Amino acid sequence: MAEFKSYIFEKVEPPKKFPLIWIIVGLLGIMLLNYASGFNNFWIYMICAVGVGVLNWYNRYGDFKYGRKQDLNGFFTDEIVIDESGVKISDRKYFLDEIKSIQIVYDNIYGSKDWNFSEGNFKKNGETNRITIRLFDDTLISNYFKLVSIEHAKQLLNLTKTLQQKVMIKNDWKINYNA
Repeated sequence: MAEFKSYIFEKVEPPKKFPLIWIIVGLLGIMLLNYASGFNNFWIYMICAVGVGVLNWYNRYGDFKYGRKQDLNGFFTDEIVIDESGVKISDRKYFLDEIKSIQIVYDNIYGSKDWNFSEGNFKKNGETNRITIRLFDDTLISNYFKLVSIEHAKQLLNLTKTLQQKVMIKNDWKINYNA
């Protein structure tokens, strides 16, 4: 009997960063006042221009994490088990005769790279994969889960291909292979 096991991920909103844009706008305002007042002090221009440049660089590139994994914005709570009889999420088992459809989004695996021009080259934690189950009473159950490797993802893909004869399953594969 084929079986797929993983962990459920509960997201938490990350803490808000201080909006450095207001300090940048303030420094640009000081430069404009320096020009408009006719004072035209070179050193005020230079200090403000360097300040704007440094703060703009830090605001955009200050959190680079090249080669490191992203910080988790949440935590892994329970286990998800998918087998030929149904889906077990935490303590609740959903049998195939209760399930109308399953949609699975394979987004990333643990340690896969993600290039983002404003935040750098991260290694993802593999927690943005999602399974959505629609029951016959139109109840939706949606959870994020972790994929550890490409083989782990292919194991789930092969299992769902065998289950497609019993329930409608949509596999949305978004993983690239250069992980």
